[in-house]
Amino acid sequence: MRLGLLTVGLLLPMIDSGVNARRCPDSWTRSGSKCFALVRDKQHWPEAQMTCEVLGGDLAVISNSVENRVVGNMLAVTGTAEAWIGLHDLLTERHFVWRKTNRVPTYTNWNDNQPDNWKGIEHCVTMRRSQKWNDVRSSASLPFVCETGQ
Repeated sequence: MRLGLLTVGLLLPMIDSGVNARRCPDSWTRSGSKCFALVRDKQHWPEAQMTCEVLGGDLAVISNSVENRVVGNMLAVTGTAEAWIGLHDLLTERHFVWRKTNRVPTYTNWNDNQPDNWKGIEHCVTMRRSQKWNDVRSSASLPFVCETGQ
């Protein structure tokens, strides 16, 4: 796993602030009891999850429209077209669950005609700058959103 400069810059505040701190580490954005960070290093979905763990968190779980808007705004402000979140159907086709909890989402914001499992190879989920979700092949190299808290 490679850690780029941005990732290392996020790691140091995490060590200083602690995962359970009341305020978010530097460069992270609070939404309710969670903190989110956009990591712009492009990685495959499994590698992105490992990097989030190194940072003391997981790929983001989007629980409601407020969190969806916060993460979508992070993408828009940085000009990031799309980024990994923690939703997948790697274990059972068309049964999407959050990596962190292994639970089916209670909130979703799929793009039109998604998820579509294009060519039978799309099993991990991205959020687009439009705040809509899309299933993508896990081997795609993309930025990603980590979360801590809750």
